[in-house]
Amino acid sequence: FAAPPPAAPPAPPDDGDGPPPLTGFAAVAQPIADDAWRRLRAAAGAPSRRVLDALFPALAARIGERVARTMILELNVARLRGDLRGETGAERYADFCTRLGDPAVRRALLTEYVVLARGLLDLADAWVAASAELLARLAADASLLRDALFGGDEPGEPVKIHAAGDPHGGGRCVQIVTFASGQRVVYKPRSLAVDVAFRALVDWLGARGFAPALAPPVVIDRGPYGWAAHVDRSDCADAAAVRRFYERLGGYLALLHVLEATDMHLENVIARG
Repeated sequence: FAAPPPAAPPAPPDDGDGPPPLTGFAAVAQPIADDAWRRLRAAAGAPSRRVLDALFPALAARIGERVARTMILELNVARLRGDLRGETGAERYADFCTRLGDPAVRRALLTEYVVLARGLLDLADAWVAASAELLARLAADASLLRDALFGGDEPGEPVKIHAAGDPHGGGRCVQIVTFASGQRVVYKPRSLAVDVAFRALVDWLGARGFAPALAPPVVIDRGPYGWAAHVDRSDCADAAAVRRFYERLGGYLALLHVLEATDMHLENVIARG
């Protein structure tokens, strides 16, 4: 915060030298985001701007969530002091966020809220480590994903990566990766051995006449992490499909009840026809 940002590593002319500017309350942490961006680019072997842009929104969102309550308090303090310009609440909010772009204001706020500052640095460190790990695993498993999930077609580079769950284990979380081709894969930073075993059990039941057949997604267990085929939500085409949907859901409920499973709730169920 006190020094000018370090020079960016050499990059193609269209690669830019840093992330997009943080907006709203998150702007207070722009130097932290800039530093994290540079460290990820170095750690991941200079990925393209497109790949970095796919990863950065997750960091921006987490920063925004982390600073929100403190910045709401400071916004109210500035309002009571009469420090804000503007005739409406929206104008005063915009003025406050503009002030967060001032290095002196940033330093003063994060000197006052040192625990928040420490938390933001930890958050950035976790994002760099988890993002570099994801990119390395994508590169290492590119041919495996192409053959097992994409029918042998090259999916292209990632253009969107977004979290599909809460962070655990140093900021790692389930991520949905969208490639330039439009194909998607679900990345899970944990062992999928149980998922593989569950699919084998479902196949075993199907071979013995369980109907209508259940079809959990294809999964690939890679030890400490794994990949799953992405499942798109879709409607039932007719009344017969609706009946099959509820029969299958009942089958899953019965099977998961026998296995003493947990977490079978709305956010973890995808209705696909």
